[in-house]
Amino acid sequence: MVDPEISKQKFQQQVDLLQGLDEFIRKYGWQFETSYPDIYLTMHPSAHPETKFMVRLRCDDYAARSPSLQFVDPTTHQEGKQYWPQQGGAFQAASSRGPPPQLCIPGIREYHEGCHNSPSDPNPWNPEKYTLANILERVQWFIDDAYR
Repeated sequence: MVDPEISKQKFQQQVDLLQGLDEFIRKYGWQFETSYPDIYLTMHPSAHPETKFMVRLRCDDYAARSPSLQFVDPTTHQEGKQYWPQQGGAFQAASSRGPPPQLCIPGIREYHEGCHNSPSDPNPWNPEKYTLANILERVQWFIDDAYR
């Protein structure tokens, strides 16, 4: 377990890096809310800006542990399967795992401690490789692919 103050500092460094990606944030229309240990990000498919989703990255015990990723209600921040994208193979597969649903992408807890929890995993958790920006970009790609 990481000292809570160190975890909070590492979390804030990642948030600062993420918020510094102005062009990227504008391109995708991302909107953030942050309150340690959580980042809430509103995102939408590039082809359908009217379709909104809110992703929560929970970064407790960061960076010893990868962040947990769940889709949540934009108002209450309550998690639930009903808030997940309903289209796309990655999201349908995620809904079949759990509960809660588990998206299978390297860099998130559901991958490293869930569907790929193995010492022989070719993609072990590495906070330098799997930044919060990298994780969220992958989620955006899955949403864009599902809602073309």
